[in-house]
Amino acid sequence: MRFSVQDSSEILYLDSPGFRRMSEAVLSTGSGIRFKARGASMLPNILDGDMIVVVPTALSELQVGDVVLAECGEQLKLHRIVLIEKEKRLVVTRGDAGRQPDLPADSVLGRVIEIEQAGHRIAFLGRFRTTEHSVRRLARRLRLALAVRLKAVFPSSKSHRGRLH
Repeated sequence: MRFSVQDSSEILYLDSPGFRRMSEAVLSTGSGIRFKARGASMLPNILDGDMIVVVPTALSELQVGDVVLAECGEQLKLHRIVLIEKEKRLVVTRGDAGRQPDLPADSVLGRVIEIEQAGHRIAFLGRFRTTEHSVRRLARRLRLALAVRLKAVFPSSKSHRGRLH
């Protein structure tokens, strides 16, 4: 597998036209790209600052649960496929931390095959990984819901904080 890198000190962000042009050009040659994820839309599976490896892929190879780099209007999104209708060439994605799906993707540039998180490489292929990521997402949502409920039951008051009764 080949990877291409930009020979410049300029930083390209995922939402920049330069990153989009570079990604399209590199992936169209059959090479992969590696870049740093930004944002929280894919928590808890992809963290802000994780290194992402994306390779070109055919629509016929994609399945629900794959994480893809997709063009959605003027934006590139690194989100998980939640609906795919190959005969209609329809791909809908959603961030793992989100509740609402994105608009249908205009095109899919590539599929995530690996992330590097805290110095560890994690493969992003196979049914086991898809299930693992779904479980992590569900566990995160349950923790957040529990935190909201606990906060409602045990509201903290700044005036009582730190005092013994």
